[in-house]
Amino acid sequence: MKNIVLFIILTAALFCYSQEDNANTDYQPRNSIGVKFSNISGYGLSFSKRLFDNYNVKFCGIVFYDEYVKGFKDSLLEDSKNINYDYGIELQRDVFKSESTRVYALGGIFVSKSQDREKERSYTGLMITNTDDDFDKLTGGIGVGVEFVTKKKLAFNIDIGYRFEHSDGKESGIPVEENNTMVGLGIGISYLY
Repeated sequence: MKNIVLFIILTAALFCYSQEDNANTDYQPRNSIGVKFSNISGYGLSFSKRLFDNYNVKFCGIVFYDEYVKGFKDSLLEDSKNINYDYGIELQRDVFKSESTRVYALGGIFVSKSQDREKERSYTGLMITNTDDDFDKLTGGIGVGVEFVTKKKLAFNIDIGYRFEHSDGKESGIPVEENNTMVGLGIGISYLY
């Protein structure tokens, strides 16, 4: 618990401190679009907007739908549907930036939902599996990240921090609630414009 409190204090201190390199720092465009995977603020397509000189806000999200049916209408052998979506937001505060590198503190949150419904029957009509999972998750966290910018306006980022997750739903039809705290990682690639 002491490590978590210490990490939160250090991250809060990073949000209050900023240092710029003596080089020209207006190199960086104000927007970016790309793909990101983060255990702190979500995954999928991302859009970033620079709000002030030292603050970025990044939106991220994806929707995934999968359906599989095997058999005939009156005698289905397998019927499965999977729906997953997630959308999140991340606030970044620059701690250090130069022409090709940026170090930032971040805080993020995302909401996700996953549904997994599957019914499988044998050729005689007996039920083999019947899965009905449905979870709503709320995840947030704080951390630090590094972004590297190439001359072609491509940016690569990696971040690490603490992640807090609350999950509520049902597993095989049984109500389940989970709380989880762990290390969160993230990577991404984006085009600056």
